[in-house]
Amino acid sequence: MPQTLLFITGNANKLSVGSCRIAEPRFLDLPESQGSVEEVLTEKCRRATDIVGGPVLVDDTALGFNALKELPGVYIKKLEVLISLKRYFDKAAEAICTFVYCEGPGKRGFAVSVKTKGRIVPARGPGDFGWDAVFVV
Repeated sequence: MPQTLLFITGNANKLSVGSCRIAEPRFLDLPESQGSVEEVLTEKCRRATDIVGGPVLVDDTALGFNALKELPGVYIKKLEVLISLKRYFDKAAEAICTFVYCEGPGKRGFAVSVKTKGRIVPARGPGDFGWDAVFVV
């Protein structure tokens, strides 16, 4: 019997802007493990399927700066973007949005990533949705 695909996120802003239109949104604040994008999302996916018992779609958006050798990556939410990059001339950055689909508990996830090159600029607009106010494509 088919089950509803749930888009799992702990970011209320993603739910309010309709980030995912192919799955039913579900707020679930999962702890983020340490590691690469793949490792973080694999663990998120495993935890989400264990909790909901069915198919899930999880995502993570990382931001890497050229000047910092692609850091902070998945740890962007724990870093003050402008403060960390102020002393560097190179403001080039790359946003990486990765989605992982998993059928259910014990199943292997399938990942898709999209990369967008851009740069860090002085904040413009509201700063209430991550680093959107400082990243320009």
